[in-house]
Amino acid sequence: MELLKQQIATARLSLFSEEILDMGQFMQLEQLEDKDNPNFLETLFSLYFDDAPKVIATIEQILMPSEEVLVDFNKLDIKLHRLKGSSASVGANKVLKSVNKALECCKKGDVEGCKAEVEILKEDYNALKNRLQAYLQLRQRHARSADT
Repeated sequence: MELLKQQIATARLSLFSEEILDMGQFMQLEQLEDKDNPNFLETLFSLYFDDAPKVIATIEQILMPSEEVLVDFNKLDIKLHRLKGSSASVGANKVLKSVNKALECCKKGDVEGCKAEVEILKEDYNALKNRLQAYLQLRQRHARSADT
């Protein structure tokens, strides 16, 4: 039990120290958990992990125009801002930084720059998802062991 607590603390700290998550935002979200809503974080991130890949896929589609159709930077801006908002709300720090860089390229009309930033964004998103899911699983194991 004590080892599990230490693993949870280490995993949580590394999410902050590696700037994968914004500590202040994440701690505010943790405070929203209580006995009436003990799985708030899991639910919130489940929604984020369901939505973000769809938005990223749409962004990639917008960046792959055909010969007849140019990149619609207005559409791209809207989708990037959607991802920016959801990432900011959950404290997805690295994803947010990548989205901001992609937005800068979008403003300049730089298709290749956008594509490159979206690739980095996808890596940051996947790192967040893998690391956070591992952290949340540790928390769930701890909660189950505390109940027994």
